[in-house]
Amino acid sequence: MGRWGHRLFEGDQDLDEYVDVAEEFKKKNGSPEIAWFFENGPADMLLGRSSGTQTGVADSPESAKLETVRRIVDSGLGATLMREFREKENGNSPWAKYRVIILGAILMRMGAQIAQDDIDHLRQLALATPSREGFALAFSDIGFRGPGLRQFLAALNHYQSGTPRNFETPSCFACGKINCDIGRGVMQCGRCHSAWFCDKDCQRSYWRNMEDDIWSFEVLTSFVALQMSRYFSGANYFGFL
Repeated sequence: MGRWGHRLFEGDQDLDEYVDVAEEFKKKNGSPEIAWFFENGPADMLLGRSSGTQTGVADSPESAKLETVRRIVDSGLGATLMREFREKENGNSPWAKYRVIILGAILMRMGAQIAQDDIDHLRQLALATPSREGFALAFSDIGFRGPGLRQFLAALNHYQSGTPRNFETPSCFACGKINCDIGRGVMQCGRCHSAWFCDKDCQRSYWRNMEDDIWSFEVLTSFVALQMSRYFSGANYFGFL
C-alpha cells in the first residue's frame, strides 16, 4: 500500500476500491460508454486535466459520451449500486464503508444524481473514517489524509447533479474547495510547492500541519540515509542493538 499525494485517488487503497467499484458497474451494465468512463480514469481523472475547470469536458468530444454515461447511471444504476453498497457496509470487508465513499466520489465525477439521504450518509461515513494529517508509514496509512477528507466534504457540500465534480483539479488543503467553489483559482504554497490554498487565511490555518509534514519527511529521509550508510559500511543495519 502506498500514497503519492494527500487527496482522494492519490493512493493505492483508493485505486483498489475504485477498481472494485468499476467492476460492479460493468457487471450491471456492459455498455461501451460505462467501459469508456472507467478505462479513462482515475489515472487521468477524465474531467479537466488541462482545462482547470470543474468539468473540463463541456466543449470536448468526450462530453457527449459523458452525458450518455450520466443518463445510464441516472436511469437507476447509480441508485441501485448505492443501495447495495450501503447494505454491505457493515459486512466482513474492513473497507466496505470506504468503498461507499469511493462510489460516491465516482458518482460525483459523473455528475450523476445522488439522493440527499445518500449525500448525508456519505458525509457521516467520511467523518467517521480514519484520517491522518502529516506523514504516515505505508502500512498504517489507511483511510483519508486530512486534505482528502476536506476535499471530499467540500465536494458533497457544493455538489449539483448534472455537473461533474473534478477531483484532480487543485483543492485547498485547509477547506477542500476548488476553483469553481470560490470563483477563482486556488494558490500553490510557495514553500512546499505541493499544497494549495484558497487564501492566506486557509494557508495559516493549515500551517501547523504543513510543518508536521515537512518535519516528518525530513526525519524519515535522515533515518533512511543513516541506515543505508550503516548497511554499506557493514554495521548493524537498524542500529538498535
